[in-house]
Amino acid sequence: MSDLTIDLLVKRYHYFKNEVKSPLMMAIVIYGKKYPEPTREKLENPLALAVMDIWDEFFQWEDNPGRDSFFKSLRRISVGELEANDYLAQRLTWFIMKAVSMYMNGKWPPNPPCFPFSNWKDPEVIKAREEAVEDMICNMADKMGVR
Repeated sequence: MSDLTIDLLVKRYHYFKNEVKSPLMMAIVIYGKKYPEPTREKLENPLALAVMDIWDEFFQWEDNPGRDSFFKSLRRISVGELEANDYLAQRLTWFIMKAVSMYMNGKWPPNPPCFPFSNWKDPEVIKAREEAVEDMICNMADKMGVR
């Protein structure tokens, strides 16, 4: 485990959860709701339209009501900024191109078929998750000599 992971998830977990992450997420929700609700009819920028497509697919599978307002606020912010802010759009495009390059050359590994592991409604992921859990149980049983 990295030093950063230990700091965030072990040493100062409650501090980051309660004093940093929770207020940050709340601020995103509050300020994100100030952006107009994006609709295809309001958009012209191809980047904003592409991100709307991504968000539409995301919301088709995402299944965590406790994070719904957070993700919908992120959608308002990301689509609104891409529609109206060339400076940000150019930098986000650069960032995405770099992320794709890292993915293609193996530095950013793909998710296993069973991920996202929780709160995700994609039937293929659910099936892969069930198989992964069954494999894990069988492996543990083999190691314990139960099977």
